[in-house]
Amino acid sequence: MNKELTNRSATETQLGEELKALTGECLNRFTGEWNNHLAVTLKRQTLSRLLYWDQLYRQILEKPGVICEFGVQWGASLAQLINLRGIYEP
Repeated sequence: MNKELTNRSATETQLGEELKALTGECLNRFTGEWNNHLAVTLKRQTLSRLLYWDQLYRQILEKPGVICEFGVQWGASLAQLINLRGIYEP
């Protein structure tokens, strides 16, 4: 299996697959600024994960040191932390 473990229902999983297909069909319409429209197809799990990283980052903002992440599959969490660093520590 190549799927993430979640608490999604079968219906929510099916709707997610449909959303993925629609997103793929629409990407060519968005031209060079396709990523400006990601909020249109953002799922609640993804938004929840982004809000979690934001809250965590704000808690460690004044702490000295570096952030290390181990077990990176695609680097999405690390990329989010880098983006948050750009927001909070430009």
